[in-house]
Amino acid sequence: MNKIVLIDDESGQLEIMANIILDMRPHFEVTAFDSSIKALEFIRNNDIDAVISDIRMPVMNGLELSEQIVKIKPEVVIAIISAYSDFEYAQRAIDFGVASYLIKPVSNSKITELLDKIELQITLKTENLNRIKDLNNQLESYKPVYIEKQLKYWLMGNVDSQNNDLIKSLFKWNRSGLVAASRVHICPGSDCLSFEPSQLISFFKAHIRKLCLDKASVLSILYDEQHMIFVSILDSCECISLDWALSKLTELTTDMKTEFGIEIRVGISEIADHVIDALQSCFKQALLALDYSFLITSPVCLAYSTVKKLPAIDDTDLYILENKIQDRFRSFSLSGIRDQLCMFCDTYSNGAFIASSSILREHFLHIALSAKKHAQYNANDDIVERMNSCTSILALADVLLNYLNALIEYQQKKNDSVTSDIIESIKLYINNNYKNDISLELIAENFH
Repeated sequence: MNKIVLIDDESGQLEIMANIILDMRPHFEVTAFDSSIKALEFIRNNDIDAVISDIRMPVMNGLELSEQIVKIKPEVVIAIISAYSDFEYAQRAIDFGVASYLIKPVSNSKITELLDKIELQITLKTENLNRIKDLNNQLESYKPVYIEKQLKYWLMGNVDSQNNDLIKSLFKWNRSGLVAASRVHICPGSDCLSFEPSQLISFFKAHIRKLCLDKASVLSILYDEQHMIFVSILDSCECISLDWALSKLTELTTDMKTEFGIEIRVGISEIADHVIDALQSCFKQALLALDYSFLITSPVCLAYSTVKKLPAIDDTDLYILENKIQDRFRSFSLSGIRDQLCMFCDTYSNGAFIASSSILREHFLHIALSAKKHAQYNANDDIVERMNSCTSILALADVLLNYLNALIEYQQKKNDSVTSDIIESIKLYINNNYKNDISLELIAENFH
């Protein structure tokens, strides 16, 4: 049903026009006013589709009324009926967005044309509003994706001033806060494998926000989808402590592992007085702490303030480890390899030294590939992918140990096969030459 407001200060003309409209369009709902002030108040407080107004009225004429309606309800269709054919009136009406301007007296055919035009305008405006509504709904659904994308750019320092303001508007306070970088590792066989990645991402974001609700607002994004690295920005209205942050984030890692079998490593930046202003530097600190947490078996959360106090691991120790493991591999001593790896992990996983995951993976992968070459094992394998998926030094050592064990078994089987072939060849030689004068020295010489 189309809702029409009819306005004319002459009551007789108002009643006649209302009856004509209802006769022509019974489905219209017509509300009549002899005062433009009362009409404007009604229009302001009610949903209407169109207004048909006289132009000459006391206090507020039709053009002034139209100007006010356009300001408060721009979607309303407006038509003016006037006894004046003055071009200036018509021009001003058009300027105000009036859809039709009719000159009295108005015939029934003109009224029919007017109502047809009003209905068409209402239909077009309704369709347009629906399209705008749909677009706004789509924009709202894309807004989190857009914000996450812009925040990624901002973290890397690649955002212009306009987007800079957009990101800053997302945070309540820009006061004391920090940045946490969390890497998620899904354990094989864990319950979370039945979840969609989007569910896992949503749970992580919601849970960290819930844990920190008492002191800080949290905005988390999936920074690196391939390696499942989240970046969380904690922005507080009060001064938060590093101990509080470590406690909350440790609780996060415990809850995720208990409920879903998800292992998480967390790197935490230093606390900044105005975290949003210092976001890029805090982000770099958190990523560095996350990378160095690879060597630390406990705790699972590592603060940058701890990282910068510890000495870096000596490359010489890593080269010595490589040589010792390669020597024991050549002698098929799996227990010797295990002992070396255990000593290395015990020495360096207690937090006494710092090393990046990339350096450790590089050295351990070099050990594996050197052993593969020595064993003359030419088949393709997934050792690189397996090492890259490790989230700690202990996991990396376990992958290397299992890989070297498989290569040792491969070599032993190959050696056993060669030995068996030689024995069969010697037996055949003896059977063919036993009548001749053969000796062990001759056999050794022939099969050397």
